[in-house]
Amino acid sequence: MKEIWLAALRDRHANIAEFRRNSDQLARWLAAETLATLPVARRQIETPLGQATGPTPPEDVMVVVILRAALALLGPFMEALPGVSVGFIGIERDEGNARPHLSAIPRAG
Repeated sequence: MKEIWLAALRDRHANIAEFRRNSDQLARWLAAETLATLPVARRQIETPLGQATGPTPPEDVMVVVILRAALALLGPFMEALPGVSVGFIGIERDEGNARPHLSAIPRAG
């Protein structure tokens, strides 16, 4: 599916609703794949059938977004980890030499 969503994003004839829908789908997939690589702690939970262990989301994660290109990715990460810290990096192009340079650096906290 990711190839279909990506092709739809690249289609110059797609309308804004199609673009947003496919962008959201691709961002949710990317967030799920990325978050699946994080280490997960286990905790005791009580189920209707008794005690069990289950995963608990990590608490020491920071999502860093590169403005504006990755802003669409922020929502799915925040949905998956509601308490996640968020940082932003701004990259600007120097019009004199076309080289990129950082304009902001996130701080943990």
